[in-house]
Amino acid sequence: MRIETDLSIGVIGFYNSTGYRVCLVIDGNVVEDLYTAGNCPIDSQQTVPPDLGVGKSQLRAWCEREAKEEAVKRGTPLFGVEEEEDDIPA
Repeated sequence: MRIETDLSIGVIGFYNSTGYRVCLVIDGNVVEDLYTAGNCPIDSQQTVPPDLGVGKSQLRAWCEREAKEEAVKRGTPLFGVEEEEDDIPA
C-alpha cells in the first residue's frame, strides 16, 4: 500500500469492523505493522463477528490513540487514521 506524503517516515492507523492496525510508513510505503488488535471485547488479540464485537467508532478511537503513542515513541509524525474495507467473507 502506498501513502501519499512528502515526509519520509511516519505512522498511520487503519481500522475496520474486525479490528485495527498501526503501521510504520517509510517513503510512502507501509513497511511494518507495529500493533494489531481485534474487535473482541474480552481479548484484543482475537476477532469476532462484527455484531458481537466492539463497535467501529470505538475501534477508530483506540486505533488513533495507539497510532499517536507509536508516533511519539518513535519521534515521527502521525499521518492519520483511515478506515479500510472489511475483510469479512460474504
